[in-house]
Amino acid sequence: MNRRQAREQAFKFVFESEFGNNNAEDIIEIARSCREEEIDDFSKNILIGVKEKESAIEEYIEKNVTGWKKERLSKVATSILKIAIYEIMYIEDIPENVSINEAVELAKKYGEKDEFSYINGVLGAFARDFKKCNF
Repeated sequence: MNRRQAREQAFKFVFESEFGNNNAEDIIEIARSCREEEIDDFSKNILIGVKEKESAIEEYIEKNVTGWKKERLSKVATSILKIAIYEIMYIEDIPENVSINEAVELAKKYGEKDEFSYINGVLGAFARDFKKCNF
């Protein structure tokens, strides 16, 4: 599985987590046993990281969604934003522009019409703040 496919798998896991109180291990076990998915280490690490840092990530989303409340975002958009923000903040070997571009591609595939544009703007604002403040 290449990195893009693994990120898409991570997106599906994070999206799934938006609908319940399952922890990362439960989501992975369900995928493995019920759907017989091969779990990529990268996607597993993304899911675990997003779940561990979820409250901080959600604060950054709230801060950067101008004119909206985080609760108004679709679960698709929220999941994509969580993954990209996690990558930008915690995975040093992925350039931020790659994380943003991959998020936009996921939004084009799974999101509402034009949601990719909004996600791009939110992540661009976050990345500028992140560089400036170095959270």
